Amino acid sequence: MTAFKRRDKVLLFRLTQDEYNLLLAACAERGGRTLSEFARTELLQRLEDDQQDTEIEGHLYRVNERLNQLQSAVQDVTGMLEAIVKNRPQQ
Repeated sequence: MTAFKRRDKVLLFRLTQDEYNLLLAACAERGGRTLSEFARTELLQRLEDDQQDTEIEGHLYRVNERLNQLQSAVQDVTGMLEAIVKNRPQQ
């Protein structure tokens, strides 16, 4: 997100005192300028990370499918070679 976009939407939600204290401590620990900026940045970063994780999971799924296809092809070739060796005349 660029800092040049106008932020004119407001999101409100309630926190328990413990949740607020936890958020405030995390903000201070990580050097957030304000609690609002910190919460916005952390939330949006989490959403971006989740999106990247989903893309990576999709890629890994495709790689796994391809590996399964290759494993099946190797098993087929191995079976064919074993059949050739078995049926070959003895010397």
